[in-house]
Amino acid sequence: MSSALRAALLVIAVGSLCFGGPIATFTSGDYATHGHDQTVGWAFTVNSAITVDYLYWYDPQQALNRDIQVGMWDLAQVVMIPSTGVGPDSGTWANGYWGVAITPVTLLASDEFVIGGQIAPGDLILDHILGLSTPPEIAYVEARASWSGTLTFPGGGQGLGAGYIGPNFGIETGVPEPGTWIFLATGLLAFGVSRRRSA
Repeated sequence: MSSALRAALLVIAVGSLCFGGPIATFTSGDYATHGHDQTVGWAFTVNSAITVDYLYWYDPQQALNRDIQVGMWDLAQVVMIPSTGVGPDSGTWANGYWGVAITPVTLLASDEFVIGGQIAPGDLILDHILGLSTPPEIAYVEARASWSGTLTFPGGGQGLGAGYIGPNFGIETGVPEPGTWIFLATGLLAFGVSRRRSA
């Protein structure tokens, strides 16, 4: 194995230590066709500073035939993450979500933010979620929605029980997933075997 390939494997494996999956998880909900042009999402408070590095859209049936525009704002409606296409045109699908890497954005503790995604009539969306959980870095506040044919700040509060898990996001964690450990171990093993052969 060439030294360039060994180095590439190690860089990819070590770099992937910093990425996790969608931050909000749930046990169930009403996954059904929506009938309106809306921006739907949810508000959250940051308990300790986080760096957002991924945007997600929930699509367990891989039914999307286009990207959904997803963005994030603070409560003053200042754009934190601009409109980003998430879906089959620009993302990758795994574990029920389309995911797109973004330029990392740091959100400070004690601030509240809103994530939203633009849906159209006929789109499937998870509503009335149950068993919602988030890591200690953030706290779920409420569902949000606004009537609009384009991505806009979802200002209308829908309460705790409504939910809208279409848009989701990931943060840099530093806690590797099991697959990452396997990939890293494989890279290190290949590196070691190659060094022994050349010695």
